[in-house]
Amino acid sequence: MKQQNVRTLSLVVCTMTYLLIGAAVFDALESENELMQAGGKIFCMFYALAGIPLGLVCFQSIGERMNVYAEKVLRFIKRWAGKEDKVTHIDLIIVSGGLGGAQILIGAYAFHQYEGWSYFDSIYYCFTTLTTIGFGDFVALQKDGALQSRPEYVLFSIVFIILGLVIMSASMNLLVLRFLTMNTEDEKRDAREANLAARGLVRIRKNSRESDDDETSLMHKDEESTCSCSCYLHGGLEGEQNVHMRQRPTKGKERRRPTLRLSQLPPSFIPPP
Repeated sequence: MKQQNVRTLSLVVCTMTYLLIGAAVFDALESENELMQAGGKIFCMFYALAGIPLGLVCFQSIGERMNVYAEKVLRFIKRWAGKEDKVTHIDLIIVSGGLGGAQILIGAYAFHQYEGWSYFDSIYYCFTTLTTIGFGDFVALQKDGALQSRPEYVLFSIVFIILGLVIMSASMNLLVLRFLTMNTEDEKRDAREANLAARGLVRIRKNSRESDDDETSLMHKDEESTCSCSCYLHGGLEGEQNVHMRQRPTKGKERRRPTLRLSQLPPSFIPPP
């Protein structure tokens, strides 16, 4: 068994043990005078202080394992379809997002049937539950003693919440990895550009104004020692092979006259100093 699977299994066992211990303690502290007991409130705060990070790490680890197996399944499907078996983060994000959306829609229908809520309210409850918002304005298993009379509904609710949190954690894991990868690529590119600039191979442009100034200076430098006078185009030249004519790029319908370099003109055309 791989080390990542052992770590995930250990986190699951630790989380379940932590939940069982907390359930036993809260069962002992539950009473009619609970609001008057400071010990229960203190225990609740410390219990949540350690339980929330443990739960986040556990679900993130399970989501990471799910992404690994989902990648293998996507590779198999692409090979079976005769395509390249390359799976990207975008593919995994689409798959996990689709699974999360499908679970919310299916769960909303079940809660709509069991609780008698409208379908929109059921979707709202599923979304706030799986994203751990939990406003508390809609609470399941509170109608007609469902905790005691409907064990199948209780089991469905537990499986729905656990599976939904795992899928949401997988999606968050993919999004975080995607952003981290983008930041790392940007940092590597900046480091390469800085290294080349330090060696004098490239020049890093700070803004578009500097880029325009550089382009203008290059154009002026290129036009040095050139002559655009049309008088040199008539007679006295021994064939067109002695004249180097250049046509500047046209801008719209405007055309520039051909130019000649002074170094390529016959000596007789150059006036004495």
